[in-house]
Amino acid sequence: MDTRRLRLGIILVLLVTAVSFLPSLKNGFTNWDDDKMLTNNLLVRELSARNIKTMFTEPHVGLYHPLVLMSFAAEHRLFGLNPLPYHIDNLALHLINTALAAWLIHLLSGSVLAALAGATLFGIHPLHVASVAWVTERKDVLYAIFFLGSIISYLYYRQRKQDRLYYLSLALFALSLLSKPMAVTLPAVLILTDYLRKETFSAKRISGYVPYAALAGIFTIVTLVARSIGKEPEYTFIDNVFIANYAFVFYLVKTVLPVKLACYYPPPAKTGALLPVIFYCAPLAVAALAAAVAFSARYTRKIVFGFLFYAVTVFPVLHLVSGGPTVGDHYTYIPLLGIFYLAGEGVSRLWERRQKARGLIAAGLAVLTIALAGATWTRCLVWKDGLTLWNDFLSKYGGMPNTSIAYSNRGNAHMDAGDIGKAVADYDEAVRLDPLYADGYNNRGNAYNMLKEYDRAIADYNRVLEIRPAHAEAHYNRGNSYIYKGDYQQAMADYAAAIQINPNYAEAYNNLGNALSDTGSPEKSIAFYDAALRINPGFAEAYANRGNALTRMGALGRAIADYTNAIRCNPRYAAAYLGRANAQAAAGKYREALRDIAAAQQLGSAVDPAVIEELRRRSTGLSPL
Repeated sequence: MDTRRLRLGIILVLLVTAVSFLPSLKNGFTNWDDDKMLTNNLLVRELSARNIKTMFTEPHVGLYHPLVLMSFAAEHRLFGLNPLPYHIDNLALHLINTALAAWLIHLLSGSVLAALAGATLFGIHPLHVASVAWVTERKDVLYAIFFLGSIISYLYYRQRKQDRLYYLSLALFALSLLSKPMAVTLPAVLILTDYLRKETFSAKRISGYVPYAALAGIFTIVTLVARSIGKEPEYTFIDNVFIANYAFVFYLVKTVLPVKLACYYPPPAKTGALLPVIFYCAPLAVAALAAAVAFSARYTRKIVFGFLFYAVTVFPVLHLVSGGPTVGDHYTYIPLLGIFYLAGEGVSRLWERRQKARGLIAAGLAVLTIALAGATWTRCLVWKDGLTLWNDFLSKYGGMPNTSIAYSNRGNAHMDAGDIGKAVADYDEAVRLDPLYADGYNNRGNAYNMLKEYDRAIADYNRVLEIRPAHAEAHYNRGNSYIYKGDYQQAMADYAAAIQINPNYAEAYNNLGNALSDTGSPEKSIAFYDAALRINPGFAEAYANRGNALTRMGALGRAIADYTNAIRCNPRYAAAYLGRANAQAAAGKYREALRDIAAAQQLGSAVDPAVIEELRRRSTGLSPL
């Protein structure tokens, strides 16, 4: 009977959760890491053996998450950059996690009501919107499936003593680690489940934790190494201790009172060597909570379990050792399950002990559910695109210290929308708030390039390179400015500098090849196009540009092959059709040239009618060669 009630209840919880997150399905991508993880990530452009090897052997943007990258690569292969399938998959994974949360809480509590109440909170809490509506946070919803599945398998293993369940749990744990290193906390969670269930900690039982601990240790080392690459410490270790305590309390407060949520929370600005006062108060709050939990252990293990589940699983993202963002909503995805378990247990206990007030309790739960679902619906709308995201942030935290990144990112969103004036205004504010914010100057330089104010752009790139001499993108962008001014020598020097800093900078190789080809050295340019295509085999522009150089060299067959490859990479690349038409005409293939011109015209390119008429004459033999 309980199983049937649980299943029906889970279906209802999933329905409420799905409705709460429906607006996310209309969202696009944002410019808050979606570009690094997906839209501009060469690794996911092609699901090839080479790329898969790179995913599994190298960290990406400071983390090791190969399964997430593989999932993006598979989606990219099937759907390109249509955002809908990515959002559907994120929501589907979240719904599975919500069902697993209900299942797990039921195993731990034995109460259907506790399971459904806890799972409802897990499913519709606004703090979880970032993990679901933000495509980048596929990491959260993917690692959570394996994480929760591993715990459930372990609990069944303890009940049924079947070794296959133990190995299944270990395998799921490994998959969770391959999705997000935050999963390293699972061995401690398993110990907590045994504590809750009053298991005896014999030598045999303890030895069962060892394989989990070994896997966790390996991935902890991998993560610390990945996060340390190229990072400068922003705060001292003592600062990090206070910041960690603050974050610990911050998430609990936001759980109870989910207001002023944002995609990003400004890190604390120090006055001299001191953090704001509230950070020094945080350890007192943590100590008080710990004392209350310790006191509760006299009467029940449930509060200790729920609190320590939260504490253990949130610890890696308190950034005590490695440093990092102060706080972020998405860090709460699994940790809050400990708090939601406690809430579910509380609802169940209240329901059993206050039978005369069940009508009032049910009404209160309904109101809470509607309020949270409404807040989640509204929060999903914020993640529509970069502009709505940063408008939301700046409406809440604009003007505060350490918000330059928000103004700069909103400026980028304005650039994407074609509103360069507003973009420049945001970049101005970004560098006003932080005169050493290199990316703000770099982005403003890009805007000035768009406005054809090349000297102002160069001045901004110069400022970037004063602040960060190894800023490869600033060298590349300054090279573009020099190209626009006709100063090819300075441009080539900048492209070469960008390549020296970042040997995998495909765009810099491509543009250096263009500069050489345009200045009369197409033969020398070929090696740079080759390098760009080794780095990015799907680089349509590099194929087309190499085709241009080969055409100038008279290697028409190779040129036609390159234009064909460019079109294969980007079937809407009008310039590649025109380039191939030019090469076809030079090779005497007039009908083929006419077909390519027609394709280019369908894509919006204008072609001189006299050229078309001449090709028609030649294709019918009416005009001499």
